[in-house]
Amino acid sequence: MGAEKKKKKTKSPLYTWFPAVVIAAVFALMPVIVGSVEIILHECELPLAPNGGGILIDHCQRPREIFVFAAGCILLLYWAGERIFPDHPLPSPFVREKAARLPMIFCGGLLLMAVISAVFSQYGEVSFWGFATQSEGIAALIGYILLYLAAYCWLRGDRLRLISFGALAAAGIMTVFYLTERISGQQMTQLVWGVADERTGTALLFGNSAVCGEFSVLLFPVLLLSGIRAEKLALRAVFSLAAGVMACITVTSYSTAAFAGLGIAAVLCAALILFTSCRNKRALYSLLALAPFVVMLAVNFTGTLRSLQISAENAGVYAPGECFRLTDIDISGDTLTLYSGDDTLTVKLTEDGAEASGNGEYLCALGEKMAPFPGEFSSASARLSGGLLQFDLGYDDTIEFQALDGEIIYIGLNGYLDPEPSTSAFPELSRFYSFGTGRGYIWLNSLPILKNCIFKGIGEGQFAFWFPQDDIVGMLNTHGTTALLTDKPHCMYLGIALSDGIPALVLFACLVFIAVKRGFFPALRDPVRAGVIISLVCFLVMGIVNDSGAAYSSLFWVFAGICSQSAAPSEDPGK
Repeated sequence: MGAEKKKKKTKSPLYTWFPAVVIAAVFALMPVIVGSVEIILHECELPLAPNGGGILIDHCQRPREIFVFAAGCILLLYWAGERIFPDHPLPSPFVREKAARLPMIFCGGLLLMAVISAVFSQYGEVSFWGFATQSEGIAALIGYILLYLAAYCWLRGDRLRLISFGALAAAGIMTVFYLTERISGQQMTQLVWGVADERTGTALLFGNSAVCGEFSVLLFPVLLLSGIRAEKLALRAVFSLAAGVMACITVTSYSTAAFAGLGIAAVLCAALILFTSCRNKRALYSLLALAPFVVMLAVNFTGTLRSLQISAENAGVYAPGECFRLTDIDISGDTLTLYSGDDTLTVKLTEDGAEASGNGEYLCALGEKMAPFPGEFSSASARLSGGLLQFDLGYDDTIEFQALDGEIIYIGLNGYLDPEPSTSAFPELSRFYSFGTGRGYIWLNSLPILKNCIFKGIGEGQFAFWFPQDDIVGMLNTHGTTALLTDKPHCMYLGIALSDGIPALVLFACLVFIAVKRGFFPALRDPVRAGVIISLVCFLVMGIVNDSGAAYSSLFWVFAGICSQSAAPSEDPGK
């Protein structure tokens, strides 16, 4: 027999690692992508978005959307440059693999639906970057899709481990923030911007607690299971400890959805370790993830238990005390009538001012000072001063009306006059309004918008214009104030259907199905891939009650790209 020729294993040039490095950098740098982005509001945004002179300063959301969009564009330029000026031509998996066709079609369909919805929308000028306070528009979607395609194409073989180290770098940065707060007694936002809040400062660096919590949850499984794969003992310990810190930050972010996601991640990771090939001596180091929580418990036992209680119980639901509980409101010229069950409170403008009556009987004349009404209406008070008609019905906030030219006009967000306030879509279901810290109210009042989204959506970032922001009765009974802007539906799936159309939601569901189906069995053999698919599942669960956001959605799209690879992807994207 002739000697068989040994084939030399060709090694890809170093520059082919560039996409994996960019994606890892997205993970690592996301916690520090903060700044002061000056957003000049469009005219349509002025009545809704809180601003100063038509300008809104965003520290957290818009910087991250720009970052994700820029990362996607860099990856696209790399792909184009490699095609045009290849030093070492590499066949693309998109061309070589039949398995890549469906993901590419679904991604293209999602982007096409977003563009169509924006072009034919009423407020298309806000669609590229999204509404000023929300900052997730077509730019973010472009970044997500390019990250997905790049992860599918280039995060293979040894390159996949960069995701673990990117997650570790992000966890290290957040750990520094967390320890700085605990040692200094000041919140990170105080140290960075001089702004404080009752919530954890680390959470505020992400804009709100839910974003911080979800970001931490998505890192947790990747870190915990990457430690099993690590060869060096010290590295295993570092990965496990970092996962533990992410769990602590999740608990102290007071995000119920993130807390539930953490529970799911912990259960799935434990099951994987116990019942799959991950069960080995290395897995014992994953127990070190409990150490940060034990330390936190030892340092502040009462505070830690309180954090667990708040996160688990969804403690943030508004519960009005003694008040004139509104059930309806009617504005008719110079007369305003407030209903509370069978009771009516009426204010009528007169030549000298205004007078109030209850259940048809005269109560009092309104003066400059706030004074309670007599008898059974004592929980309410009102005043008329300089044309401003103000009511205190016992809620957390007052409601204001303008007495102008003999007519009563509601004063909405940012002081804009609203002659015809909205009413709740399903007032008979008001008992469900408080579900999920007011999500029941938002979901029920978003459903009527869906009838316009059968073929296309209302447009990226345009939810705020369609939601009844001036629903006095619904807002007071749900949140205790009418001064809140509802700029998102607080459900990722509902948000996709509303923004880009129901067909876009179907395309997204198909993309997710491919990722879960293809990623399941490889996850049973590779701890890192297991962490990726567990994070993907956690994101999908948390998305039921939370919106998409640039800080953590970019991680999901990378995870989805990894999971969507063919069942046995090449170790090197060039082979």
